Amino acid sequence: MISNQQVLSTTNPLNTVLPRASVLSTSAPLELNDESIGSQLWSASAIAAAASEIQLPNTVDGTLNPGQNQFISSINGNTRQRIYRWSTGGNVNLAIVGLSQDLDLQLLDDGGIEVARSSHSGNVNESINLVNLPQDTYFIRVYDPDNTPSQTNFTLRASNNNTSDLVARENAPSDSDIPNLNNTLTFSGVVSNRDSSDVYRFRLPSSGTIQVNLSLQNNPLVSPFNPRLGVRLIRQIHDSSHDDGFITVDEVIPSGPNVIASLTSPGVFQLTGAPNDDYWVQVYQDPNGDPNTGDSTLPASAYTLTVRKL
Repeated sequence: MISNQQVLSTTNPLNTVLPRASVLSTSAPLELNDESIGSQLWSASAIAAAASEIQLPNTVDGTLNPGQNQFISSINGNTRQRIYRWSTGGNVNLAIVGLSQDLDLQLLDDGGIEVARSSHSGNVNESINLVNLPQDTYFIRVYDPDNTPSQTNFTLRASNNNTSDLVARENAPSDSDIPNLNNTLTFSGVVSNRDSSDVYRFRLPSSGTIQVNLSLQNNPLVSPFNPRLGVRLIRQIHDSSHDDGFITVDEVIPSGPNVIASLTSPGVFQLTGAPNDDYWVQVYQDPNGDPNTGDSTLPASAYTLTVRKL
């Protein structure tokens, strides 16, 4: 449930199109939350050195409050970006959903330096999930990378939960794309401080038993750390208090402690008697970090997620 919900009208358009951020020494776009560089440890100096400055507008489209936030807006040929201000730090979760065409999501610091970006092609949900972000004033930018003249609606959601409570799915951008769990579905990805949560959606066409297995892949980049990833199964409760795009405790299956996977022990659980419905399965960085060192600034952890109907 949204505790500090805000709905933004489409007034106060910004007509200036900002360029994509680039590495200082090259014109290639930078993807700070991309899996290819997820192994880098979080540091303010690494961020500052990695991206060029973007000019921030004098007027923003909204200001976020602590807690959960939601803005509903649109982008078109005349208004190709929306920018929001947020004074925050620690764990930061952002998502844009409900896209009819390609939009990208970017987080900038108060100097216009890119902190992270989510940039998939097509109308896929975009999400940014960061751990241990320094407390500061940040700017969230939603923009059209293709300068499409037609209007695109979107919903921006934000929260500070230790484990992201946003259902921005990595697959199935529209309901017609949701895969059916008839036998086995396999997903793979990377979770890191710059991308601390992945969410996948699937449909159980008939009741049965769902088994979830999360295994971590050996990676010399993580040594001497002991990465730990959590996995949880989510089923949305269909009523007015839950249909808001945020995960609540009573929607997580099973209730109680979440299942944790490490390099030496996969995370496995199953749900018997699962009714036919749509489900989400979430892989996330364990907020407790390395149990041996207490280090919460862990590098990237590659994983394979297998979901079976038994």
